[in-house]
Amino acid sequence: MTPRLPPKLTALAPLHSFALPYKAQNQLIFSSSAQLQQAAVQQGLFEQTHLVLGSGTNTIFSCDYDGTIIRLTNEQLSVSEDNDHYYLDVDAGYEWHKLVGWALDNNINGLENLAFIPGTVGAAPIQNIGAYGVQFEDFCEFVEYLDKTSLKINRLNKSELAFAYRHSIFKETLKDKCVITKVGLKLKKAWQPVLSYGGLAGLGENCQPREVFDKVINIRQSKLPDPAQLPNAGSFFKNPVVDNALAQQLVLAFADMPLYKVMGSQQQKLSAGWLIESCGLKGYHIGDIGIYHQHALILTNQNQNQNQNQNQNQNQNRNQDQNQSQNQDSGSQLLELIEHIRLTVYQRFGVMLQPEVRIMGKNQELTPYDE
Repeated sequence: MTPRLPPKLTALAPLHSFALPYKAQNQLIFSSSAQLQQAAVQQGLFEQTHLVLGSGTNTIFSCDYDGTIIRLTNEQLSVSEDNDHYYLDVDAGYEWHKLVGWALDNNINGLENLAFIPGTVGAAPIQNIGAYGVQFEDFCEFVEYLDKTSLKINRLNKSELAFAYRHSIFKETLKDKCVITKVGLKLKKAWQPVLSYGGLAGLGENCQPREVFDKVINIRQSKLPDPAQLPNAGSFFKNPVVDNALAQQLVLAFADMPLYKVMGSQQQKLSAGWLIESCGLKGYHIGDIGIYHQHALILTNQNQNQNQNQNQNQNQNRNQDQNQSQNQDSGSQLLELIEHIRLTVYQRFGVMLQPEVRIMGKNQELTPYDE
């Protein structure tokens, strides 16, 4: 029988950008995939309740987590090239925005539209991250992962990854069954700007990659609050994808509704932020959890003082019951706000929003929002 890891309570607020002040039973950090693989064999990590966590920018803990947090911090990077392409092999623990900046500094262009997206490289293929007309799949060549059952490292090529809008095989048949350890990217040497979204068109076709990079950062900083100042998890809901018939019905009823054609399909993408704002919900809050007053797609943890002293040892037992009550309120307020937003949008538009953020319960991901 594999021995269970002894409990060693870990504060979760510093580990996820929404910063709700809960605790996990334990935390283990590995600096290489080989280390993780060895521990999985010797300690049976994957046989116990666990969560693999990157930088915590797309995960929210709604209560205490009765399991072990596993973090893989490997961040090696190698480059090769041929006449037409650069090939980057990047460890999962490498920060995504850091990678975009590094590539640009080394005259490897193409990733600049994806600048300033928080999170690690290992998280990028799970969500198929995207912004300003570009998605991770546009550059992906392969993904390597540690299989939790066989404990072997496997590799899947792009064609095997089932990429779609904010979706991949890691959200379906491989969900919770593996740990991504490395990704391979393929970038064209003949760079062409992608300027079809947002405020990028004004740059002009003769712009340089650094200009796109700087503009994307400027736009994102102007819209999104800094999690260090106002805890949040970025864009909270997916932009809904609907068939053309429903899209046209909605446009007839709401003439100013923005629509975005989904290439290669008979569907169109709606703006979740526009839907929420059109319901008059911008700035709405339940307790400490609210919708950001400048961007309806951002939910924030407005109690900035609740996370102070998270890393200090406190022997004030008289406060424990009060703190536990406050913690529980924060999580329940979040879940209540999510459902209020979804029902309000559905009643007005007939479209049910789905969270883009992963929401954790006591021992597993909460999934009442699956379609």
